[in-house]
Amino acid sequence: MNTQAFPRIVMVTGSDSGYMHLLRGMIETLSLDPRAQVIDKRCMDLGLNETDRAWLHGHGVETFKPHWHFGIADGQFSPTQAGLVARPHLREYLPGYDIYLWVDCDLWIQDWSAIAAFLDGAERKGLAIAHEVHPGYRHQLWLYRWMLTHWVLGYGIMDGLWLMSRPHCNAGMFAMTADAPHWQLWREAFQRAYERTGRIIPHDQFALNQVIHGGYGKAPAVETAILPARCNWICDRGIPMWNDSLRAYCEPVSPFTPLGVLHLAGPAKRTAYDIQRTAGAVSARASSPALRRRYKAP
Repeated sequence: MNTQAFPRIVMVTGSDSGYMHLLRGMIETLSLDPRAQVIDKRCMDLGLNETDRAWLHGHGVETFKPHWHFGIADGQFSPTQAGLVARPHLREYLPGYDIYLWVDCDLWIQDWSAIAAFLDGAERKGLAIAHEVHPGYRHQLWLYRWMLTHWVLGYGIMDGLWLMSRPHCNAGMFAMTADAPHWQLWREAFQRAYERTGRIIPHDQFALNQVIHGGYGKAPAVETAILPARCNWICDRGIPMWNDSLRAYCEPVSPFTPLGVLHLAGPAKRTAYDIQRTAGAVSARASSPALRRRYKAP
């Protein structure tokens, strides 16, 4: 990524006090690389306390409060969901930036090359996002059923089945340029799905996938840089391995490529895992906090 081409980059996240321990880990791993210094950092305040805000400000992260959109009233949903509704409106909350890098608070950066891939992809295509397709991911029937149900409820039978068949892109991390057409299309698709279902989750993410992939014989796909799963690895989909030679968490299949970003989405925030090592069959019990320590052997 040529930072001269995009002199104003902002990394945006969001959290409440309950997820502050995860947010601290993410900010700390981001700050390990000096290239992070050229990126402004902002956090949606979804229920932080004064101690949380003081810690963030001390680490160069400014906070801001989102508000509701789509005619949603205060108290209708939990405060944390305001952040999901606000994401397609980031340009209005934080004007003046050339590129917006969204990073969920429950992921952490192991390898800066993943950040570079997001920024470069956004420069080329307007939006860069990682898919959830990998031979190291396990099939989870409960997740398949849940996704299929909400694709059909939110987008109709034909479009829902069509979108279910596309490589799913995870919106826990993405980079988008200020002039990308995805912003407006995302807002419109999200609002339609919300008005049809009365649900925010999962349509904050599904609506963006609809923009990326288009529809069954309807809306065309919008050009997007779709990155490999290692750039936003969903730990509960595929438990990472520890690469003893490289001293890094890696994909759980040969050639054990190091992961760029590890994402503790869903059950991973409250689950302990047996971490296999490439040096042998030895495993160790690793909880979520252990997964968040950069280059920390299990």
